[in-house]
Amino acid sequence: MSAPSEYTNTFIISGTGEIISHPEKDMLNECLNDQKYIEHILDSRMLYGSTVDEVNGVKSMISYTSFPDTGWILINITPLSQFYEKTASLTRMLVILCLMSIIIGTVIASLITKNLYNPLKLLLDKIRSLIGNVNAGNKRSRQLVINTGIQHKANEFKIIDNAIDNLYLTIDDLTKTLKNNIPIIKYNLIMGLLHNQIINVNEAREKFRLINIDMDFPYYAAMTIEIESLRDISYLSVENMHFLKYNLIDETEKNSNDSLKFIAVDLPDFRIGVIVGATTTDEKEIGKIVSNLSSYAYNSFYVTITAALGRWVDNILNVHNSFNDTKTLLKYRFFYPHVPLLHADTLERENCQEHIPPGLIMKFQESLKLQNINRIKELMDKFRSLCSKGGYSADHLNQVMFEFVNIVSRYIRDMKYQFKDIEKKDIYAVFKNINNVNEFCDWIVELARSVINGLNERLKARMQFL
Repeated sequence: MSAPSEYTNTFIISGTGEIISHPEKDMLNECLNDQKYIEHILDSRMLYGSTVDEVNGVKSMISYTSFPDTGWILINITPLSQFYEKTASLTRMLVILCLMSIIIGTVIASLITKNLYNPLKLLLDKIRSLIGNVNAGNKRSRQLVINTGIQHKANEFKIIDNAIDNLYLTIDDLTKTLKNNIPIIKYNLIMGLLHNQIINVNEAREKFRLINIDMDFPYYAAMTIEIESLRDISYLSVENMHFLKYNLIDETEKNSNDSLKFIAVDLPDFRIGVIVGATTTDEKEIGKIVSNLSSYAYNSFYVTITAALGRWVDNILNVHNSFNDTKTLLKYRFFYPHVPLLHADTLERENCQEHIPPGLIMKFQESLKLQNINRIKELMDKFRSLCSKGGYSADHLNQVMFEFVNIVSRYIRDMKYQFKDIEKKDIYAVFKNINNVNEFCDWIVELARSVINGLNERLKARMQFL
């Protein structure tokens, strides 16, 4: 009678299923063997356990514990509804918390959405204003690129989506246009640097970035490559000549590496302009590259090349000074045949005040009058040696060569001998087309020989008539 109310369905049975103790006295000594759950408990070998089953039509939680000493079994039957009653308050609390979370989340989401929509609304208004400006203008004018083709009442996010799609297409078109014009941008950039037409280093860097070229080096120099043997390639068509030059440009740029960078462009008059970026001013590697390029040009196109490398500068905007050096250096190409690369130290010859010994010219004149062809050859060999080993300026050597031609021309005129009897061209026209000092010296010797032989034959012919 002192048991709490939750234990009203707690009782004890014997090993045969007979009730030994029960809160309701009427139930004492009643046998429950016919109850399915009792049968299950008696058949179970477990000392304790629990199961869910129906008792008098009510689904209940049935727990049991055995007393090993007596063989009795303590059974507790609790309807499942009583379990749920204890969790009902917790369930209501959870529901209330969920509802509050939803309300708070909705408020926060509304605030975030409002803050997010403000910039989107500005973007949408901007798109609509642009569309409106196009529609308000000349009806025959071309529509703006970002025109979405959607009415103002259409879904706003759809308008923005279409605008972004059109913007992507526009950027794609601009990217393709830029890619197609990279050669033009590169040509204008290099020509601008070589001719001092770019004065802003940021402009140069931006253009290099556009053409995907890294020219961030501590030292820069200009190099000019001149294609020689002009008489051999003058017959080439414009198309073939450009093929030759652009092939050499491509081959030059292929030699770029981490320490050296070559960017080349086509120049007039069989020349190629190159900007060199380097980590050091050591020119040995450049010399090897030019030597290999010279071999490639001769083996592939049967032409020879000479490269002139100007002085180094530490600012790419000053590379035009180095380019001017190459123009001066190429004057010495004539006196250094078979030398693939002319270095900036040759520029010291420009300031040389020395002159070819006057006696050399006088001896040449005397030898020509005496018709001593062997002596003439010795003098021209000496002049050839002075041109390559001496420090004379190119302008002075050109004057000396012109003086040699004048001596021969005056001798021919004094002897009343017609140069056309030797060659069909004028003597000065032939001199103008000579490529190097070796050809010049050989030409002078052969010219003197032809004049001397012609004068001797004319003298023999006159003697026959006497």
